[in-house]
Amino acid sequence: METLRPQLLVELGTHTGFSYFSFCQAVQQLRLPTRCYAVDTWEGDEHAGFYGEEVFATVNAINEEHYKSFSQLMRSRFDQALPYFPDNEIDLLHIDGRHGYDDVLEDFTTWQPKLSDRAVVLFHDTNVRERDFGVWKLWRELSTQYPSFEFFHCHGLGVLGVGADLPEGLRTLFASGPEEAAAVRATYSALGSAVSRSAHNNHLHSELHRIDHRANQLQHEAEHLKTALEQSRTHGAQLENETAHLRDIIAEQQIQIEAGNELRLTIAERGAAILTLRNELTSEREEAAAKLVTIHRQLEQQSAVCIALTERLSLIESSTFWRAGEPLRRSLRWIPTGIRRNARRAAKAAWWTITPHRMPERLRFLRARRAVRTSLDGDIKFLSGTVTSHNENVTDAASNNIIVSGSSNSYNEWIAAHDSLTASDRSKILEDIRNLEYKPFISIVVPAYNTSELALRSMITSVQSQLYPYWELCIADDASSVPYIEKMLKEFSSADTRIKWLKREKNGHICAASNSALTLATGEFVGLLDHDDILSERALYEVAVALNKNPSADIIYSDEDKIDEFGRRYDPYFKPDFSYDLLLGHNLINHFGVYRRRIIEEIGGFREGYEGSQDYDLALRAVEYSGPDKVLHIPAILYHWRQERAGSSFSQSQLDKCVSAARKAVQEALDRTSATGRNNGRKAVVEANPFVPSWSRVKWDTPSPPPLVSIIIPTRDRSDLLENCVEGLLHQTSYTQFEILIIDNDSVEQRTHDLLERYQKNDRIQIIPIGGEFNYSALNNAAARMANGEILLLLNNDTQVIHSDWLSEMVSLITRDDVGIVGAKLLYADGRVQHAGVKLGAGSFEEGPGVAGHFGHLRSRMDIGYYGQYGLTRDLSAVTGACLAIRKSVYDEVGGLDEVNLKVAFNDVDLCLRVRDAGYRVLWTPFVELFHLESVSRGLDITEEKRARFAREARWMLERWGKKLASDPFQNINFDVDALSFRKN
Repeated sequence: METLRPQLLVELGTHTGFSYFSFCQAVQQLRLPTRCYAVDTWEGDEHAGFYGEEVFATVNAINEEHYKSFSQLMRSRFDQALPYFPDNEIDLLHIDGRHGYDDVLEDFTTWQPKLSDRAVVLFHDTNVRERDFGVWKLWRELSTQYPSFEFFHCHGLGVLGVGADLPEGLRTLFASGPEEAAAVRATYSALGSAVSRSAHNNHLHSELHRIDHRANQLQHEAEHLKTALEQSRTHGAQLENETAHLRDIIAEQQIQIEAGNELRLTIAERGAAILTLRNELTSEREEAAAKLVTIHRQLEQQSAVCIALTERLSLIESSTFWRAGEPLRRSLRWIPTGIRRNARRAAKAAWWTITPHRMPERLRFLRARRAVRTSLDGDIKFLSGTVTSHNENVTDAASNNIIVSGSSNSYNEWIAAHDSLTASDRSKILEDIRNLEYKPFISIVVPAYNTSELALRSMITSVQSQLYPYWELCIADDASSVPYIEKMLKEFSSADTRIKWLKREKNGHICAASNSALTLATGEFVGLLDHDDILSERALYEVAVALNKNPSADIIYSDEDKIDEFGRRYDPYFKPDFSYDLLLGHNLINHFGVYRRRIIEEIGGFREGYEGSQDYDLALRAVEYSGPDKVLHIPAILYHWRQERAGSSFSQSQLDKCVSAARKAVQEALDRTSATGRNNGRKAVVEANPFVPSWSRVKWDTPSPPPLVSIIIPTRDRSDLLENCVEGLLHQTSYTQFEILIIDNDSVEQRTHDLLERYQKNDRIQIIPIGGEFNYSALNNAAARMANGEILLLLNNDTQVIHSDWLSEMVSLITRDDVGIVGAKLLYADGRVQHAGVKLGAGSFEEGPGVAGHFGHLRSRMDIGYYGQYGLTRDLSAVTGACLAIRKSVYDEVGGLDEVNLKVAFNDVDLCLRVRDAGYRVLWTPFVELFHLESVSRGLDITEEKRARFAREARWMLERWGKKLASDPFQNINFDVDALSFRKN
């Protein structure tokens, strides 16, 4: 240090700071003008071991106390710290962080431009050859290229003179002969040993001092014990006298005990009888309660039917026709009852005869009415004391009743067929729960305020009805002004110890109340439930099963539907598996959301100021903390979200505030992402979605400088299509950093040759002639090898630009770190949708499932689809290659398109699946629209040869990707696999 007198010193890998603080001590004692920097993550690695926060805390405390005037700790990776140091400035670089050959070589190479012309580099561990240490190997190579000197003692230290203008003392050291070098090494080895011995002696002195201090303590304790022993002897004599007295008492009590044992046996026998009776009564009470719940639901449904019929009757009676017929009805009352009954039957028979198309509906109604009557009769008998077994009748009746009374027969029929449990189902679930290896304890958190009595009772009952028993219900009453809430919560909590509650002193709104409820939670996981909503009876069971299959999951969400004030279910949201971009567009997680409690606590719970979208804000922060791979979707309706006509809930009555809070939460999530350096720190802005203003659209900045895009267009004749496509690129596209590669596959028309000759003169266009059979994959792969851009855009020649910003949008998405492919919304010439993403397994092939099809096919351009699936940017399994953006590095990584097995069909789907397997996401955006005439220049697969080729490629896809094609994660399993829209199965 004294010889070099460095102006700037950097150490890569500091750990406990032994070497770094030696440098700092030298700077301090020699009064050198040196600025010192220690770069480390202080998390450890496989060589040094991994360690906790306490190591950094100790190093930081030493630095702050002794050296902070000239020393700075930089907590980052080595590559992240590079931009902080100017080139040609570092005089002394100590590399002691990573120890593998490739790692140390990378560190030396990347930091070499930062070294000054006086620079010296120190390599630690040059003498270690165990495990996968490779410093010695790199040192052996570098020491032949630069002046160097190596110390052999301990782990070894290499001194490398990298600069051209080294101090004289160092040049002398590097030029020393064998004897001089040996003397230097021996001197420093002896000094090192002396320092070690001194440190060891200091340690021994400290230990000796500690032992002396402990010996004095033990001597005092011995004297204290001696005094205590004398006192114990005196006390022992007293105890002997008391013992004799106690023996006499024990003898008397022994006689009483023998008599008590006989009484105890009698009590035990009676207790066993009482316990048996209690179990029998409990079982009967549970069965009665289940029956009562069933009857209550049926009565609610029948009440809804009655209300609807009453409204219809009121309309009929107030009609002009009904009033005009009053005289006739009065005259008919004089006709005998029997004659009137027979006349009605004859009229009904005549009406049924002339309207045969309505017979299926009439038969369903009659069966449902008969089943309901049978069920209600059985329940009344059960409640009156006649025990009968009719669980199956109850289920059938409830299912059929749902079909009759529901406002949407399609969904009610689905509920009856797929979402209604029988007694047998419940028995199997209970048996499955007993056999679960892992039984997570789940806390249901509920903020409550002035809830209607019926809704609050229904919510609590839905939790108590859970088939999975390992739960607790945590309710925070947010200073409700209605008295019955406190009374009801006391009633439920006294009867069921799993129900906890507290009352806040003053109203703080939903975020504060939710945080209060969280203080009651002790479960490993927390489920969020609103005070007037209802859980499916199997909700917690499904969560537990999902966690047994995926124990590392931190966030679980399910499908959901809505329920009106009459208990009728409607508007189901069958969700896809997790998509981060879809979450940015709207609250995909929402209901039923379950979070690992530790995560909620570490991110600070609910944030006040986000009322109305507090769950959304929590979900965004939790996903950011845990990562998308820890989010799990359960494709089942587990949550019923109450929606009232009066719109009394906050989300109904204060929609603008909810939307504002949601947009604020999304923007802050994007800002945090930018601040942490993801996507190279690029910013993004959230704005109202143009299709549904209450949802969001995220606009990402394009990189600066903008990357070059290579647009690859295969073509064969049809110069009119090609010219239309290319002119749109050249003159209607606002993003200008692109080149066009046109692959001419045996065009024969003179107009096409003339057009290509004209384009050949344009500096931004390459014409690549490739003859032979049409092999879409091979044509694109050949062009990709000749492309100069960082981004490849595969584009059909029959596409046409609509909006000038289309390519800017594609580039802004494809340049995000985790995105591998981006697809667009393609339209036919008449404005109907041709492609809104690819659905795996759609259609059929050879009497089996198909390979793939297009979402949204033939839908209206402005159709937002099921829950915005055509109006929101989202993850998909695949997109069409007619307009597909991919980074060239990713294209090369996965090997491009398969030109051997998939020459024409499905090569884009195969590419997308391989990109997803490589760890990248496939995005589809509705904000890039192009017209697409779909393979006009190539023609349709109508010849026998083309049909045979298509069949071969389809079979290859089914063999290669069969399991994935059968289970598209972004198409809910409750949808029809053959449908190209979102249609319930």
